[in-house]
Amino acid sequence: YSSSHFFPLKTEAITCRVEICPEQDPLSAQQHCASLFASLDAATLSLCRQYLTLARLGEYRIPEEVSKQVEQYFVHARQTQPAGTVTGQTLEYWLELARLLCLSHGETELSVERWQQVHSMEATRTARLQ
Repeated sequence: YSSSHFFPLKTEAITCRVEICPEQDPLSAQQHCASLFASLDAATLSLCRQYLTLARLGEYRIPEEVSKQVEQYFVHARQTQPAGTVTGQTLEYWLELARLLCLSHGETELSVERWQQVHSMEATRTARLQ
């Protein structure tokens, strides 16, 4: 698949802002999301659904050299983080984030740069939790 064939939605610009660290209580956040969805017209909502479906079903691979770096990163994280905090489930989560990030950029192969971007984003997220 070419990226233009794989993600036909790239021709349309959709701007979306998602609050990662909302200052609202959960109920208020739910109401806010409901109002956002209510403001989307049917065509835009359909494009969003198509995009998410393509991202979920898109072809994706991890090259051998990147796979080795992923393995090294995982081993290092298990050795340096408190016991039990980095598990096989953590690795699965990281790999899924990497897959979705790549596919959201129209890429079908994980690169070292995308892998590093996943961990930068994840570090930002976990820092916000503390």
